[in-house]
Amino acid sequence: MYNTSKVNRNEIGKIFRKGLQQNNHLIRKRRIESYDDLISNLSKQPKKETNWGYSPTSRTPIRPFKPQRLSEQKDDFYTELDEIIKELEDD
Repeated sequence: MYNTSKVNRNEIGKIFRKGLQQNNHLIRKRRIESYDDLISNLSKQPKKETNWGYSPTSRTPIRPFKPQRLSEQKDDFYTELDEIIKELEDD
């Protein structure tokens, strides 16, 4: 029968950690090679002509949507409501 008391757990841990480091190194190396291959293939492809008419980094003249304040929204709502009520009373 095998005696587990003589097993050097520290050495087994070192072996497992070394194997894990090798595996991580191999995965990283494969990813770098795959990335380099992808970049080299993309650089070999002919470039497409893009004429957007503006610089993609220029600022747009359109400003983002600015929400109204709550009091302004209430005022607009009540004025529209008054108009609807007047139209209904006229009919």
